[in-house]
Amino acid sequence: MGNSRMSRSDFDKHCSFLCLELNADGLPWSVKPWKKAQGVLMKERCTVLVEYPAPIAGKIDFTTGEQTFFTRPAVIALRKYVSPRERKIKYSKSNVFIRDKFKCVYCGCQCSYSERNPPTIDHVIPRSLGGGLDFMNCVTCCMSCNFKKGKFLVEEAGMRLRIKPFIPEYLPPVKLLNFAASYCIGYWFQGLEKKYVTLFKDFAKWMAISPPLKKSILEWEK
Repeated sequence: MGNSRMSRSDFDKHCSFLCLELNADGLPWSVKPWKKAQGVLMKERCTVLVEYPAPIAGKIDFTTGEQTFFTRPAVIALRKYVSPRERKIKYSKSNVFIRDKFKCVYCGCQCSYSERNPPTIDHVIPRSLGGGLDFMNCVTCCMSCNFKKGKFLVEEAGMRLRIKPFIPEYLPPVKLLNFAASYCIGYWFQGLEKKYVTLFKDFAKWMAISPPLKKSILEWEK
């Protein structure tokens, strides 16, 4: 494991045993309580990649006197691929910021609330000219660029789009990191391919998450 390992006593005391679910292609998909993950396992819809330590005790068979134990899955992978297109992302300011990774599409600067450079929404085609309020017309913009562009078209303002707006199909790292805790990351990352660990790290750099969690993510090494 990486350097996010906890002692067994601390782990048993604090960990809520959330299970990271991967799509069949290895892409992070969702988070489930371990008990719900057990239900998916019983239906043979997924495979366990990583388990948490310390199985929990189950019922005692009064005939044999033997006690059953349950392992708690940390990472599972679906056996059947589910298309991300089945998840429709609703338009919202926050989802536009997430899509653009909180970077201004005009100057490329990293927007940050803590550094007094908050992100704003710019309408590529101004609303006054019939521009829509949707993913295809809204982009992340720093305050300086938003002020410069004003109610002009991009070309009229002498600016250019570094990234063209698009409709996102999948925004998993952000939602999954909202469920994560520093004591889960090490176990989750064990079951991920390196490119997906890198994906989590990229999102953690600009996400508003707790300092301990951010440190656990950015410093984790296999």
